[in-house]
Amino acid sequence: MDELLPLSKTYFEKTGRDVDENLSDMGSFITKWKYYLKDRGIEDGVSDPKFPKDWHTNISGRDEYYTKYSYNGWVILFILLIITGWSVRR
Repeated sequence: MDELLPLSKTYFEKTGRDVDENLSDMGSFITKWKYYLKDRGIEDGVSDPKFPKDWHTNISGRDEYYTKYSYNGWVILFILLIITGWSVRR
Protein backbone atom coordinates (compact mmCIF):
# COMPACT_ATOMS: atom_id res chain seq x y z
CA MET A 1 0.00 0.00 0.00
CA ASP A 2 2.80 2.39 0.89
CA GLU A 3 4.34 1.84 -2.54
CA LEU A 4 1.09 2.02 -4.49
CA LEU A 5 -0.51 5.16 -3.11
CA PRO A 6 2.24 7.53 -4.30
CA LEU A 7 2.10 5.85 -7.72
CA SER A 8 -1.65 6.33 -7.95
CA LYS A 9 -1.37 9.96 -6.84
CA THR A 10 1.24 10.55 -9.55
CA TYR A 11 -1.04 8.88 -12.09
CA PHE A 12 -4.02 11.05 -11.13
CA GLU A 13 -1.93 14.20 -11.32
CA LYS A 14 -0.34 13.16 -14.62
CA THR A 15 -3.69 12.50 -16.31
CA GLY A 16 -5.08 15.78 -14.98
CA ARG A 17 -8.57 14.35 -14.87
CA ASP A 18 -10.68 14.64 -11.72
CA VAL A 19 -7.52 15.06 -9.64
CA ASP A 20 -9.18 16.73 -6.65
CA GLU A 21 -12.02 14.20 -6.59
CA ASN A 22 -9.68 11.21 -6.80
CA LEU A 23 -7.35 12.52 -4.13
CA SER A 24 -10.20 13.46 -1.78
CA ASP A 25 -11.63 9.92 -2.05
CA MET A 26 -8.28 8.29 -1.28
CA GLY A 27 -9.03 7.98 2.46
CA SER A 28 -12.21 6.00 1.84
CA PHE A 29 -10.38 3.86 -0.67
CA ILE A 30 -7.58 3.07 1.81
CA THR A 31 -10.06 2.10 4.52
CA LYS A 32 -11.96 -0.24 2.21
CA TRP A 33 -8.78 -1.65 0.73
CA LYS A 34 -7.35 -2.54 4.16
CA TYR A 35 -10.66 -4.16 5.11
CA TYR A 36 -10.61 -6.18 1.87
CA LEU A 37 -7.06 -7.39 2.46
CA LYS A 38 -7.91 -8.45 6.01
CA ASP A 39 -11.16 -10.09 4.90
CA ARG A 40 -9.28 -12.14 2.30
CA GLY A 41 -6.43 -12.94 4.71
CA ILE A 42 -3.80 -11.37 2.48
CA GLU A 43 -2.81 -8.32 4.50
CA ASP A 44 0.65 -9.81 5.02
CA GLY A 45 1.32 -9.69 1.26
CA VAL A 46 2.40 -13.33 1.00
CA SER A 47 -0.60 -15.48 2.01
CA ASP A 48 -2.99 -16.99 -0.49
CA PRO A 49 -6.43 -15.34 -0.48
CA LYS A 50 -9.38 -17.01 1.24
CA PHE A 51 -12.52 -17.66 -0.80
CA PRO A 52 -15.85 -19.28 0.12
CA LYS A 53 -16.28 -22.83 -1.24
CA ASP A 54 -19.03 -21.74 -3.66
CA TRP A 55 -17.09 -18.72 -4.92
CA HIS A 56 -16.89 -19.91 -8.53
CA THR A 57 -20.54 -20.91 -8.79
CA ASN A 58 -22.36 -18.35 -6.63
CA ILE A 59 -22.24 -15.32 -8.93
CA SER A 60 -24.86 -13.29 -7.04
CA GLY A 61 -23.06 -13.95 -3.75
CA ARG A 62 -19.80 -12.81 -5.30
CA ASP A 63 -21.44 -9.63 -6.60
CA GLU A 64 -22.91 -8.97 -3.18
CA TYR A 65 -19.50 -9.50 -1.59
CA TYR A 66 -17.79 -6.96 -3.84
CA THR A 67 -20.58 -4.45 -3.30
CA LYS A 68 -19.25 -4.08 0.27
CA TYR A 69 -16.17 -2.51 -1.25
CA SER A 70 -17.90 -0.29 -3.78
CA TYR A 71 -18.12 3.46 -3.98
CA ASN A 72 -21.56 4.63 -5.07
CA GLY A 73 -22.09 1.23 -6.66
CA TRP A 74 -18.78 1.21 -8.51
CA VAL A 75 -16.30 -1.45 -7.48
CA ILE A 76 -13.14 0.64 -7.27
CA LEU A 77 -10.77 -1.50 -5.28
CA PHE A 78 -8.95 -2.90 -8.24
CA ILE A 79 -8.44 0.37 -10.06
CA LEU A 80 -5.24 0.99 -8.15
CA LEU A 81 -4.02 -2.48 -9.01
CA ILE A 82 -4.75 -1.97 -12.68
CA ILE A 83 -3.09 1.45 -12.75
CA THR A 84 0.09 0.25 -11.08
CA GLY A 85 0.26 -3.28 -12.46
CA TRP A 86 0.36 -4.75 -8.94
CA SER A 87 -1.20 -8.15 -8.47
CA VAL A 88 -2.10 -10.46 -5.62
CA ARG A 89 -0.84 -14.04 -5.80
CA ARG A 90 -3.68 -16.49 -6.55
